[in-house]
Amino acid sequence: MALALNNSVDEVNNVYVAIGMPVDEFGIMEKLQEYRDYIFQEGPLSIRINKNSEGQIIEKEFNIVGRYVYPESAGDLYLDPIRYENKTVGVGDFGNLNVNLSLWDNFDYDAN
Repeated sequence: MALALNNSVDEVNNVYVAIGMPVDEFGIMEKLQEYRDYIFQEGPLSIRINKNSEGQIIEKEFNIVGRYVYPESAGDLYLDPIRYENKTVGVGDFGNLNVNLSLWDNFDYDAN
């Protein structure tokens, strides 16, 4: 994920990161926190990368100011936020060997 941040932000930026996790584990607070902490620690992050084929190394710094975990496929809601505002929406993620479904009420996850 650090490489993706490298390609998305300037030299020094405050950034928020979000990631999806399996729907069946999302409702378990301990698993959610464990997943969030595994992905990124809050605070400064410094990475060294090759800038070009000549091997020029540059160092970039990011400041992670917020970390968010959502159930898989929840990002689809944010593609058209006006359409889904104040509505109940079901989001489905149909993978190769699994099906994940989640229900959202005005962008709040409904675990029931």
